[in-house]
Amino acid sequence: MKSIQWTIIPLLAVLVFTGCSDDPNIGITDSSLNGTWVLSSTWKTVYNNGNFISYRDNLPYTGGIYTTNDGKMTSQITGIHGNYMAYNYDQYGTKFEAKWYNKAQFTTAIITAIKNYYKRVQPSWSDEYIDEYVGSFGFETSLSSMFSLGTVRYSVNGNTLTVTSTGADNQPYTFTYTRQ
Repeated sequence: MKSIQWTIIPLLAVLVFTGCSDDPNIGITDSSLNGTWVLSSTWKTVYNNGNFISYRDNLPYTGGIYTTNDGKMTSQITGIHGNYMAYNYDQYGTKFEAKWYNKAQFTTAIITAIKNYYKRVQPSWSDEYIDEYVGSFGFETSLSSMFSLGTVRYSVNGNTLTVTSTGADNQPYTFTYTRQ
């Protein structure tokens, strides 16, 4: 169980950037964001006129849309890529295709992977028990929430992008990206 929880944490880390928003300025984007922004040797994001793709370990990870207004960026993940999921989840017995998964497809695929994992490591458990056991963790709600609108503060100063978000713990988190 511990290994499955620690593997899901990178996916749920995206939740740091989510929150409720009803931004009335849909469609406005700051062209200074356009380009590739590197957070670390393993994380980068490409912004392009209201669309973004984030990469982890040089694999497409999340894609979506964004708008900007007055130093705030509101974004929404619209897909999570199968290449990244395969990198992290094929070990659980589910093969992911090299395609973009929308919210419903992603949630179903990950929950299926987790259930398949338990079928392998706990062969005496019935399908009904596995469904109940996996359902008790609330993965469906957590995974679906990754596709919610999220708003962060941002600023671009030359080749530096600074993003500040409020985490689930109501603490501010600041991330500094460098233009590639």
